[in-house]
Amino acid sequence: MTIAERIRDRPRRERRALALALLAVATTAAWGALIDPLLGLFASQAEWRAAAVAEIDSGRALATGEDELRASLTTIEQSPLWARFPRAEPAFDASLELDRTVQGVRAAANLTIRATERLPATPVGSLTRYGITVRTTARIGQLNTFLAGLRSTSSHLRVENLRVIAPTLGAGISPEYLDVSMDVVGYLRPVEASQGGA
Repeated sequence: MTIAERIRDRPRRERRALALALLAVATTAAWGALIDPLLGLFASQAEWRAAAVAEIDSGRALATGEDELRASLTTIEQSPLWARFPRAEPAFDASLELDRTVQGVRAAANLTIRATERLPATPVGSLTRYGITVRTTARIGQLNTFLAGLRSTSSHLRVENLRVIAPTLGAGISPEYLDVSMDVVGYLRPVEASQGGA
């Protein structure tokens, strides 16, 4: 006896129940075989679309940001501060020029420099940092005049690592001389940027 004959011999109620059970199994199998992959495909397409839209928006923002950055760069290159950075020409010895500037400011402040030492040139972004360490013994007025003189030079100079040591003389007595050490640094513009800009 075949399966079909066995099913046909069953009462009508059992055949309906069996048909409903088979329909449920077939529906579940169809769902797993067809509907789930289609839903996954739609979901992945939606994720892909969202990622593509985000990437396009990011590209637009970068393009807008790039234009703003170029405008800012042009503004910086035309600023008076940018012009105070000397160009990094091959024949230009920035540390020697800085030493001359420091000696000129020193003379105006009536200051005696005990020692100077060149600092190694180091890149800082697109600029090159150069400098010298200055060691001196000075009165507070001389030191103030010296620092003011450095601020007023044509180059943009900074004082870093300023160390001032005052001897202890007792209560109410201020020292006449201070032992001072500082790094006087400047920055060089790259030759490429200076040719296209200011």
